[in-house]
Formats: sequence, C-alpha cells, structure tokens
Amino acid sequence: MNRETFAADPFVATAPSDCTVVELRVDVGTEILAGTTLAVVEVMKIEQLVASAVDGVVASIDVEVGQVVARGEPLAVVTPGTVSVEAAAS
Repeated sequence: MNRETFAADPFVATAPSDCTVVELRVDVGTEILAGTTLAVVEVMKIEQLVASAVDGVVASIDVEVGQVVARGEPLAVVTPGTVSVEAAAS
C-alpha cells in the first residue's frame, strides 16, 4: 500500500469579531509555540488576544496596526511544524 504524506494545512488566525488591530506581537519568520499571542485586537473598547493554535513558523501577517477588520478576516498565517529549542524556551 502506498502512503502519501501531505503537509499540514496552515493555521489561519482570524478576527474574533469586527475589531481594530492594536498590536502585532510576532514577525514573519518567527518560530512560535501553540498559545503564542500573534496580535492584540480591540473590540468595543476591550482588548482581546489572538493566539496560534499550532506550533510552527509565522508565514504571513495580513494586517497592520490601526487597521479595522471584519469578523473572520485573516490576521496571520502560521505554517505548522516543529520549532527549535530556542523558540520553545522563549
């Protein structure tokens, strides 16, 4: 039986609701662990953290600080994968 290996689908962090991006906490190429905060958004004067659900590398950041985004819009994309010991320690 032939077994094909497929790359894991990227994790796309999306806006939890209509909001304003107030801070970006990672850069493209940064190795991160699941639970790492990618962005901080403001919803009705309350700040919310948007975190990665997977270990991996930040592949893209699709917003800028101050940008108003709609619910479900992509904020950042993380390519799943094993991270280095240095990333795990920080």
